[in-house]
Amino acid sequence: MDINWNLPGAGPIQAHPMRVLIRQYHPKGSLLDTATSVWSNTEGQVKVVQQPPYAIYDTASLLPAFERYFGNLQPAVEQWIFERIRHDQIASLTYREVMRVRSKRLSGARNLLDLAMKIQCLSIMSQGYGTVWSNNVPGIMEYDYGKMGRSSYEAYDRNSRDRPLPGAIHQQMDVAALKYLRKLEKQALKVLSSLTFKSRIRPWYELFLALYVVFWNMEYIRNSAEKYMLSKNGTVSIRQSGCVQCID
Repeated sequence: MDINWNLPGAGPIQAHPMRVLIRQYHPKGSLLDTATSVWSNTEGQVKVVQQPPYAIYDTASLLPAFERYFGNLQPAVEQWIFERIRHDQIASLTYREVMRVRSKRLSGARNLLDLAMKIQCLSIMSQGYGTVWSNNVPGIMEYDYGKMGRSSYEAYDRNSRDRPLPGAIHQQMDVAALKYLRKLEKQALKVLSSLTFKSRIRPWYELFLALYVVFWNMEYIRNSAEKYMLSKNGTVSIRQSGCVQCID
């Protein structure tokens, strides 16, 4: 299966798709059935999409493949950031400084800025969603999200037709993103500690820029988490009652 990634509120990234090896599995039919995705729109209506139960079976190669794919997407995610902050003069100026210093310095401080931007871009990417790009995967359904109503959570607020990833594959991509994020965070913490506690002159300006990126990202993640929880209001009780109907 070829997968193309979409940024929250911005649609598909123009990049070469990521290819994964998949196979079908047998869902248990419980609340943990990952073949379906459920959310509620801003009018309180519960919406469900369902794809065939496919999962990535070559999980050993998923993380390195995801890291390579993310590397190709990072420039587009950075462009998304600048579009997001275009009305915030302080943020725009600060991020331009981050880019300038990152491109000029060949030091631990530059590496810290590079890691901070990777962490932020990966966090933003994790709030997006994947699309089935292949046309030859049996049973994959296309849904018209424009008819499902608005959502406070950007990944569900798609005013277009889309072929969403099967739930298990989406979760596997989330796990790969989380593992890579933890790897980057450990690297960033190590560099930050060495720069902060070294005996020589500390690069305070670069440290300020890196921390600005980190705190901006924390605020973004907090807001996204709140909107995600809002989009799930009422979905568990309805699934438990067995009243959910899939959208045609």
